[in-house]
Amino acid sequence: MSDYPHFASPCIVRRRYIPDELTFLDEDFVYELKEDRILTAWEAIHPRTDLMGGLSVYYPKQGFKISKCYDSNRQLVHWYCDIIRFHYHSPAFPSYPLYYEDLLLDVVIKNDGQIRVLDTDELADAMEQGIVSPETSCLALRRMHDLLHHIYSGEFARLQQPVLDLEKKIHSGEAKPI
Repeated sequence: MSDYPHFASPCIVRRRYIPDELTFLDEDFVYELKEDRILTAWEAIHPRTDLMGGLSVYYPKQGFKISKCYDSNRQLVHWYCDIIRFHYHSPAFPSYPLYYEDLLLDVVIKNDGQIRVLDTDELADAMEQGIVSPETSCLALRRMHDLLHHIYSGEFARLQQPVLDLEKKIHSGEAKPI
């Protein structure tokens, strides 16, 4: 018998290093589950008027999670990009086929186009403290480099498109969680 809860629909497990926590994203709605792409809708774990929820696309092979974040009026706040390492059927969670590590680095793209790279200090701290290995740090930095290349070269719209398509399908009633 597992010490972890069981969920009827696909549940994504998120591992964060700073703070050290494991979160079962059991209230997220999974709309698409493919090897190269996962689409979800979610409400903020700790809602605020400036952040109530959003839609996300995970790119497991590329190591990105791209989220369109909404405020309490369902207006776009910003696009938030997490650098991740995704695992299918992780030995740590054999009952949960969807598990990812938040590799600390993030990019925010504001409505005005301003781009902010976040949490490089956290990655440095985690590496100095032995929380993440040098190999994991290098992986995070390479994935950040790849994401920024997509953004600066004008290819980011392609990464956003699945979220925009899901948004239209949800509003029209076409999309149903799996």
